[in-house]
Amino acid sequence: VEKIYYPCINAKNCLVDEGGEYKVFLPCFEGAEITKISDTPGDEKEYPGFLNMQYMAYYNGKEGIYICAEDTTGIPKIIDCVKEDDGLALVMGVYVNVKPGTEYKLPYSISMKYFSGDWQDASEIYRDFVENSDFPLPLKMEEREDIPQFIKDYAIVTVYPVRSVVGVKGYFGKNEYMPYCNGLKYFDDLKLELGSDMMAFLVGWEGSATWAPPLMWPPYGGEEELHKFVEEMHNRGNYVGLYGSGLHWTDKSIFVKECDFTQYRIDNNLDRIMTKKRDQSLDPDVGFPMIRTGYHMCCHCEGTHEIVYDQFEKIISSDIDYMQYFDQNLCGQPSKCYAKDHGHPSSYGVWASDDMRKIADNMYEIAEKSGKKCVIGCECAPADYLLNQYKFNDHRFHWVTELAYWCGFEQAISVPAFQYVYSEYIKNFMGNQCDFTKHVPFENKDSFLF
Repeated sequence: VEKIYYPCINAKNCLVDEGGEYKVFLPCFEGAEITKISDTPGDEKEYPGFLNMQYMAYYNGKEGIYICAEDTTGIPKIIDCVKEDDGLALVMGVYVNVKPGTEYKLPYSISMKYFSGDWQDASEIYRDFVENSDFPLPLKMEEREDIPQFIKDYAIVTVYPVRSVVGVKGYFGKNEYMPYCNGLKYFDDLKLELGSDMMAFLVGWEGSATWAPPLMWPPYGGEEELHKFVEEMHNRGNYVGLYGSGLHWTDKSIFVKECDFTQYRIDNNLDRIMTKKRDQSLDPDVGFPMIRTGYHMCCHCEGTHEIVYDQFEKIISSDIDYMQYFDQNLCGQPSKCYAKDHGHPSSYGVWASDDMRKIADNMYEIAEKSGKKCVIGCECAPADYLLNQYKFNDHRFHWVTELAYWCGFEQAISVPAFQYVYSEYIKNFMGNQCDFTKHVPFENKDSFLF
């Protein structure tokens, strides 16, 4: 048995945009307050994945119900709300991974409470759980010695693209910011104008191709140019971060035609570390056909670890301050793997969450042995069981509306629930804007860099 749904709760469909007065809260991206559910369900919302916390609520401002998985271990879950007959199903599911002929007991409690208020009041209940249990909560930000000063001081993160030119379709060569030091004058001006330290968040820096993991090193333009840029930024009291695309394998880049690792994968028998479907065939990466073709690397395989640690050790040799290594592993989500020869159970479960945590811990050990101070993070806020590991993350609060069709939301707004619960423990940033200006219009979009 791979997963079970428990508890199974149905409510009347009294949502605001259905003629009622209720709303549903889901911890989706920053937090989603939903007023209408689509007739066509979206992808199941999973933790870790689209979800970064483990509770939901249904309320009208006066009364409501709060449902929470009081789990402190990071077991993968499904938390969702879908239309069912003439009502709403408030969905709570868990990947239990039970073998035939064995017994299973859910290793945590499901908490259901009536409350008065809205998403903030529900979030107060959740915060009480994480602060008064054995949840792996880090120290508060100001008490943490593993948090660099640039995070505590709110250095402004500036997306710094070193490939392609706006408006020139199909060109992914160098632009005016190459070599890297060409942009120093802009950071000098911004630092003076804004009165803040700056972080250059480089995208397209990968030497292989843009967004073509996992073989990203050496950097585009060469190691010497990147080293020089990092040194100059540090001399100015600024910082440098790099973007990575997580535990994926690129066969071919759509952007950069000469980037082709297909034969490398075959020659090194790397199919052995790729995720597999239930029928034991390879599971292709179909999420970004406009960017790359390839596969997902299984987070449990030693071969995956070797590639990640090798690349990370080389990357941090440049003295960067931040590495968003796990972009596209949303919130730290591993890809599902059903392989029978990888040493993990042949279905998805807590083993995958454990592996993601161990990979991050080992990356910090590598940094410490190398005398480096680089912190790592992911795309979106991290699943909260990873707060100790993912210390700075590229949050996407506007995705509640941008990706509504994936999530099955007809009407929803973003609410700052993650920061409401965890603002004392972690700070994130909003780097890759992903059509942000569709939702927050700016008169002069060409100079909107932050």
